[in-house]
Amino acid sequence: MAHYRKDCITLFLTTRCNLACQYCYLKDIQLPPQSININFAQIGIKDYFTSSNSRHIRFFGAGEPTLELEKIKEIYNYSLELAGDQLLTEIQTNGFFSKSTSKWISSHMNIIWVSYDGPPSINDKQRTTKNGKAISYIIQENISEIVSVFSNTTNLVGVRSTITPNNIYRQIEMIEYFASLGIKVLYSDPVFPPVSTNVPSPVYNLSQSFYLEYAKEFLRAKRRADKLGMFYGSIFTVNFDERTQLACRSCIPSPHLTTDGFVSCCDMSYGEHILPELIYGQYNKTTNTVFYDNKKITAIRLRRADNLKSCRDCEVLYNCAGGCFGEGLNETGYLLGVKHDYCDAIKFLASKLPRNDGLYPYLHS
Repeated sequence: MAHYRKDCITLFLTTRCNLACQYCYLKDIQLPPQSININFAQIGIKDYFTSSNSRHIRFFGAGEPTLELEKIKEIYNYSLELAGDQLLTEIQTNGFFSKSTSKWISSHMNIIWVSYDGPPSINDKQRTTKNGKAISYIIQENISEIVSVFSNTTNLVGVRSTITPNNIYRQIEMIEYFASLGIKVLYSDPVFPPVSTNVPSPVYNLSQSFYLEYAKEFLRAKRRADKLGMFYGSIFTVNFDERTQLACRSCIPSPHLTTDGFVSCCDMSYGEHILPELIYGQYNKTTNTVFYDNKKITAIRLRRADNLKSCRDCEVLYNCAGGCFGEGLNETGYLLGVKHDYCDAIKFLASKLPRNDGLYPYLHS
């Protein structure tokens, strides 16, 4: 199943960020400056490698992970000692970093996802420094460097774009722009409300029709991408390649180690106060061990397609499995909650695209 192919351990490196994105999913949360405890990271990785066949580690952050590059290096070296040549490394970054950082991650990461929303006329409206400065020219340079390093390897540099009213009708333009940079893989995700709220985002007050319009424009852009030899994927279509009971790795659950010493199952769940239903472990500094709550794990694992009563008669249930776990919980307050605003868009795409027709070559986290 697709979610098992993406099973990995995620390390939240830091809460610090060098950007002020308009739609940040933690924009309503005031996180104190923190970075991950190295002992916690090492114990968590060792536990994961002991319990899973995967040797895939993923660097992420409530902030920008490359701001803690020295810790990334330390965690990388520790993981390499344990996993050897089986180690698979991945990072999700905003791409706003120095040439020396670009050189290091290009040499040590197998998969690099850059959060980037399109040509500068789009990206620099949505993603700027905290004092409002444009950053696209730096990201372009870094992408070009990484593409050059990866050109004769099996490593991947892909782009992950957030779709807002600013770029919903510019997806074909985005495809062509990213193709000009040498990008072969793009995933997009419609903007969603900040975590811990159940009301529309104060930045983008979206209706259900927005998601259907996104899907229609996505389909047009995907056809253009196919002609250019690019892979264009969406959070709506990520499980169209095979039937599944679980929407994503969160439902397994795969561990996400937070800067404040908790084990989450989702990028959206952070610490003991942000979607705490998805927290299932905690680090003990005194004993240098992690406690895993089996009752929480059992509850998380109940989020399976067969248990989603509101989706029982849906023709695309097993190519959706309820969609994003975090968004469903965030906006319904229920572990088996589903964001039904997405349903028409997902059904539309399912009627237009092949399903269960072979595994996708790329999966975005």
